[in-house]
Amino acid sequence: MLTSSMRPQVTSLRQLLWAFALVACVIRPTASHATSNGALRPTVTTTTAAHSSSTSSSSARHWPSLKLHFTLKRSSMQLFGQPEFDVYANPIVSHDGTRVYYDGYVDFVEETARTRYFMVDGVAYATRTELDETGRVVARMTHCLPVSVLPPFEEIMTALNDVTVASTARRNGDKITCAAGHLFEVTFQGLEMEMVICASGAAGLRAYASDIDIEVTFLKYRVKVPVPKVTAGSMGECRRAVKATDMTPVAAALLTGAPVPDSEERGEGSSLPVTLSSTTCTCKSDPRPCLFIHGLGNDYAEDELQDSMPDYWGNLTEHAPCCTEFKYMVWNSVVVGWNNDTQQQIMCDLATSVAKSSSSTKIADTIVVTHSMGGLALAGAIASGKCALANSSSWVAMSAPMSGSMGSDFALEACNGEHTYFMKVIGNLTSQCSMLNATKSLLYQGGEFANKAMNDAYEAAQEAYRDNVFAAMCSNSYAGLFSRYLPVYWLLGSTLPHKTAENDGLVEFNSCTGGLPAEHFGDHYKDRFYRTQLNHADTTFYFGDGLFNSAQKPAKWFECLL
Repeated sequence: MLTSSMRPQVTSLRQLLWAFALVACVIRPTASHATSNGALRPTVTTTTAAHSSSTSSSSARHWPSLKLHFTLKRSSMQLFGQPEFDVYANPIVSHDGTRVYYDGYVDFVEETARTRYFMVDGVAYATRTELDETGRVVARMTHCLPVSVLPPFEEIMTALNDVTVASTARRNGDKITCAAGHLFEVTFQGLEMEMVICASGAAGLRAYASDIDIEVTFLKYRVKVPVPKVTAGSMGECRRAVKATDMTPVAAALLTGAPVPDSEERGEGSSLPVTLSSTTCTCKSDPRPCLFIHGLGNDYAEDELQDSMPDYWGNLTEHAPCCTEFKYMVWNSVVVGWNNDTQQQIMCDLATSVAKSSSSTKIADTIVVTHSMGGLALAGAIASGKCALANSSSWVAMSAPMSGSMGSDFALEACNGEHTYFMKVIGNLTSQCSMLNATKSLLYQGGEFANKAMNDAYEAAQEAYRDNVFAAMCSNSYAGLFSRYLPVYWLLGSTLPHKTAENDGLVEFNSCTGGLPAEHFGDHYKDRFYRTQLNHADTTFYFGDGLFNSAQKPAKWFECLL
């Protein structure tokens, strides 16, 4: 259930905000300039930020601005296709030097556009600037970002205040060296993530997690952070989401380059070795070919299976250790709904052609991966006896609308002129009016427009789903990973007449579970039944993974699943 008009160019807002949060405080962005080769340079003032020789006497002038250089170890985590980027952060410190938050910014350039993410006075902003071929600005828009997409800063601050000394540290079997500094472990309890910090005083520090390296440099000059001007009429409520936090002496030392307090304050006597988990997973089952079946919104069909479908699915070549090959079914899901008998038979015929061990009606030795209405169509085909899954096959479903979607009910009303102009915009944004044939097949079960035959078909499909699906990904939040169209999902999630606020913008969590017990779902990528904080588009793997939130790693979930 994903239309081309809703296909954003990917990056993750939460990833960027997590990057800010790792400074240990609240960040906000500042202006920056692009050099002739596209490199970004911060705007700075000439006021020197001297390092403090004692955390107890530190004040605002003793807290330096920071440059954080991020290196992302997994391709699914890249931002705007970049495996490395810099975040600049400027501390805002209380008079006694014990409470702090950060302003900060990061810039990304992609072809003819530049996107800048800010945190100013605890408010998150994004500015997108469109450029022509000469580099001249042709359009610019700034809007505030909702609190729901911000990282839990309090958890991060608490973690930095509770660092413990590590005797040694290893990642992927390799020793993390910290010859000239102190080695610490940080555990983000709410995020189920560990990080090792090598603090080298005024020389800076390096932080290591399973999938990320962060090099922190204390800047000689303070970063200048201007307050962005929000574009009139833009979406997003400008709310302050963060505030200054009390810092322990150790945390203050880490963020200023001051000497670390003595071993008694640091609890050195209880130091233990730390081992960071592996950044990759291997196949735990039998490697098999993988068949991908898309959802609503594709306006063309292919008679044969394709080797790629990059306009819908993300690149999983590095994140699918069990897939011996990739095959994609392409069907016209604008004209044809999930409950079309002919289409279900075509789906079965194509699915049984993937592996030689399959029969004409049984799908064998195949990993079947479905998104949205594709999952409902497969369930319908199984329920009607057109084909079946052999025990040697595994069905992995994402965001399946097993009870339909209130978005379809609303689209039907909106396209018939039953809503105000503002509400019609939602239908136009999602292109639902141009695909009413398929949309009508997703009318909400038991709702105003679903008839008895449709309700019965849903029940049969749900039973087939529960009996056959090996793993499922369902979301209870529409905050998701960030793209230029993310405001559409915020609008859909908050204004469509969903039965519950737990939805991905288009499909409710309870609809996606198809009657599977909610308690079977966990919010970690290692959970077979995965309760995520992703919007409906994110679960196509198109937008990769979030940096830190374990409930926002769809690609890693798939990599470690089988």
